[in-house]
Amino acid sequence: MIARLLLTLAITFAIGLPIVGGTYFWSARRAEPVYDGQLAVAGLEAPVTLRYGAHAIPTIEAENLADLLFAQGYAVAAERMWQMDRMRRLAGGRLAEVFGEIALPADRFFRALGLHRAAGRSLAALEPAARAQLEAYAAGVNAYLAGARKRLPLEYLLAGFEPETWEPRDSLLIAEYLAWMLSFNVREELVFLRLAARLGGDQAAALLPVDEGLSRPRGFAGAPRYSGPIPDFQALQHCLEALGLPQPGAAGSSWALQGPRTEQGQALLAGDLQGTPTLPGLWYQLELRAPELQATGASLPGMPFVLIGHNAHLAWTWTAATWSPSNGP
Repeated sequence: MIARLLLTLAITFAIGLPIVGGTYFWSARRAEPVYDGQLAVAGLEAPVTLRYGAHAIPTIEAENLADLLFAQGYAVAAERMWQMDRMRRLAGGRLAEVFGEIALPADRFFRALGLHRAAGRSLAALEPAARAQLEAYAAGVNAYLAGARKRLPLEYLLAGFEPETWEPRDSLLIAEYLAWMLSFNVREELVFLRLAARLGGDQAAALLPVDEGLSRPRGFAGAPRYSGPIPDFQALQHCLEALGLPQPGAAGSSWALQGPRTEQGQALLAGDLQGTPTLPGLWYQLELRAPELQATGASLPGMPFVLIGHNAHLAWTWTAATWSPSNGP
């Protein structure tokens, strides 16, 4: 009897495992982007060319800027929609809606921080041209979603939800989160906030370290008057680590050399982008070409344009540095 039962279980396992594995493999493969052929996508004014180089870096060519940003939104969403979705939920304090109680520390932190409110204010303050650019990018993301509802990435099938429509504010929300990630002194600021709540702002400021040779600040004008709950940064870190989400960390560095110091007499600019490792990586490389814009470099999934890169005439990068009121401007 036992031998028959074991045989039945073995047969069931032998048959069922390939079926289950094949189903998940098929679900994962069918969600892959289309890399060859042609696609008819509503929303474009003219044909757009999307080519992938030897290192799978896309080059997007369009006849106008709106189509270029539309195609960027579509192409990036096709490869990074899950990442984009998690980032906007994280910054907006909406992770627990889909991941449950484990995400509550992150939601409490970012709702208290108010990045979603800041993104709304930024959107309201944009000039019409800039808003139209965000709308073109969002339209491209939504064009991808419209055609991918029945072949979403495997992560959505496992998590049991579907991505919402992309809004222009979502791009600004991710930009707000990027700015927050560069606040690698956030832990010190929260410690100071706790000290200020207990000792008062001036006494807390007296405890802050200052650079060598500088006196401690007096009558600190930035002393906070805050009586609400202070966010738990350690709980936030544990939550981000558990969900594999990016955290604040070293921002990187950048340097430049003038022509006389280089072998070919040309100026050189380098940007060293650092940060906590994530999968996929935080950045997305691509090249954009249109009559109004030609640029190549790194973009942030969920945001239009190239944030760090170069065109035919100049290059640009950025880094971050700390500043203290005692150090002067």
